[in-house]
Parts: sequence; structure tokens; C-alpha cells
Amino acid sequence: MIKRIKRYISTTVTPIDLVIQRHNASRLKIGWCSAFPPTLNGAASVTYHFLKKLMLYKDIDIYAIPLGGRIDKGLFDQIKFANLNSKYLDAVVFFCLGFSIESALKNTYSKKIAWQTAHGSIINDSYEKKIFLYLKKADSILALTKGTLSEYR
Repeated sequence: MIKRIKRYISTTVTPIDLVIQRHNASRLKIGWCSAFPPTLNGAASVTYHFLKKLMLYKDIDIYAIPLGGRIDKGLFDQIKFANLNSKYLDAVVFFCLGFSIESALKNTYSKKIAWQTAHGSIINDSYEKKIFLYLKKADSILALTKGTLSEYR
């Protein structure tokens, strides 16, 4: 039972994680909403490598907003945690959320930046087209594949 509790605490964002952090007013505060390790998919892997580099910048504070609250905290020793509705964030990056982006965008008060790589044509692929309709609700959109960028415009 103790092992299960320890594993849960080390891989899940708890209310305690949200309370025990300090906010530096002079730094840009960016929330990153995505899958995080231990989730085994490409978005979680890219999130790990990208955030490790971003956390090296001293003028940026990165706040993890993991899908489902799951994150291997041991991999991100200096990361802070936030909710989608945290008003102290300057912006939230929604990275490769797929259909989850619809509800995430509705619950965010800060600037919304959607980063979704399209894998197919939005004209011929109903799945991609539906995601792009949700993306239009973001303030900014990043990293579309070249082929679908012209279709999106």
C-alpha cells in the first residue's frame, strides 16, 4: 500500500504541488499542457526533451499542466505545476492534444497557443478537420506541417 501511495505521489500532480510553489513576477510564466512521461507516446517524449531545454532559460518559468495529472516528477526537478485556469500564467502552450484541445481551450484564461502537427489533409481527413476547427479558438497556432498550413489559411 505504501509503495502505491509513493508511486501515485511521484507521478501525479496533487493539490499540494500547486500550493507549495513561488511565482517570480519578473519571469515569463508559460504553462505547458500535454502528455508527459510516464505516458508512452511521441507527444510525451517531445515534451520531455523540449521542456528540459526551455527550463535552462533563467527568465522563463515553465508550469506543467499534464493531461490527466500524470507526470514523472523525478524527470522534471525544477518544473512548477498549474491548472488550466491558473490566472497567473502569461500563456499556455497546448502541445499535440488532439480532440482534448476543445475542453482545454474553454478552461484557460491566459493567452492560448496551440501546437498541433497535422498528419493529414484537413480537406480529406475528417479527424484532422475537426481538430483544426477547435484550433481556431486559440490565440496563436504553431508547428503545422507545410502541406496543411496552406489548407488551414
